[in-house]
Parts: sequence; structure tokens; C-alpha cells
Amino acid sequence: LLLGRFLFIVGQTKSIIFLNQLSIRKSVFSLTLASATIILLSYFTLTSTSVLFLSKARTAYSEGNMIQADKFNAISLSLYPYNDRAHLLYALIYKSIIKNIAELPEEKRLQFYNQAIEHIKEARKLNPLRPNSYFIQAQLIEETSDIAGSNWRMQALHWYQQSLKADPRFILAIKGLANFYLTQNDIERASNTIYLALRYQYPGDKETLEFYQFARLVLQQSGNKIHMKLLKDKLQ
Repeated sequence: LLLGRFLFIVGQTKSIIFLNQLSIRKSVFSLTLASATIILLSYFTLTSTSVLFLSKARTAYSEGNMIQADKFNAISLSLYPYNDRAHLLYALIYKSIIKNIAELPEEKRLQFYNQAIEHIKEARKLNPLRPNSYFIQAQLIEETSDIAGSNWRMQALHWYQQSLKADPRFILAIKGLANFYLTQNDIERASNTIYLALRYQYPGDKETLEFYQFARLVLQQSGNKIHMKLLKDKLQ
């Protein structure tokens, strides 16, 4: 359509003066424009198809069908390997396999752990601003502390903090970090995590409501009146 409109405008013109200096034959310019159009269409076709298969992979993952999730995600990455979300989905798939298959051999657990870490690193290279990559790594380390090593607590804490550095309002990381402190019997830091998060504004949706309910449970344990007052103000 773009090329047809261009040819209609220039009519029988033999050449085109570009930027008042460079003379380009109309046929050459038309070919260049057509080639650029084809390249752009091919790019958008690849990316849109990749997103379609990523959506299918996410659906399969949410249904617990890791074989189908792996299949669709592999297609998505083969079409467009620069989508960080597809790499993060692979990390989630491997994390789920390690967590849910009790009879998985140790060498396989280690293999899937390393593959998950590699996909997280790749996702972070592609988009270092997405908080999910840091959060998923923190969760992976918590769930596989025997593989992560003796300093797994420091590692998990670091990645939760990095996730919140990328997005201080990222509810999954806020809840994850607060829960992490609770498992360490550090109720004060869990309460402080919630308090710092409550200073921000959140959309009035189901996720926010669930977060406020979680916050109430944490703050009730801490007994911090200042923190609880901020939550009550939010709920008014």
C-alpha cells in the first residue's frame, strides 16, 4: 500500500532529488522502499508469531503441562530469541520441575537449576529493568537451598532487594522478601518491608487487595502501631 501510494504520487518521474542534493532513480528508490517494507513485515510477523507461541506456553505452564510449555516456548524463542519473557518462562519451567518431581535424580536437579540460572541471566541481559528476573532467581535459590550453597540466604536476600530496586512496587517481591524474613524469624524486618511498600500507590485491583490482606497479617505479628496506622489509612 505504501509503495503503491508512492508510485501514484511520483507518476512518470525518472529520478528523485533526496534532501535537495542526492539524485536517486525512481526504480532504485522503489526497490529500496519495497525491500524495507518486506523486512519490516517479516520482523513483525516473526515477533507476533513468537508472542503467540509464548502465550500458548504460558497457558500450558499455568495448567501444569510442562511438556507442552517447553514445546511452545522453544518455538517462541526460535522465532525471536530476544524476548526476555520467554527466557524467564523457561526458568519457571525448570524451577517447577525441580520443586514438584520428588524422584528427580540429583544430577538432573543440578542440571535444571543451572539451566534456569542461565535463562535468568540471559533475560537480564535483554532487559535489566524487569524485576521478575531478580525475583525468580531469589525464589529459585530459596526453593533449592541445598544446590545454591551454604550462603543461600544472602543470595536470596540480594536478589529480592535487586528486584525491589528495579521496581519498589513489585508486589511479588515485596511479599517474597517479607516471607523470607518471617522464615528467619525476623518479624521487625518483615514489618519494615511492608511499611516501606505501603508508602506507594497501587491500583485498586484484586492483587492489591490480596497484598493488603497479607500486609495486615504481617503487621499484626509485629505489633508496630505506626506501620499498622499506615495500612489503615490505605484501606480508608
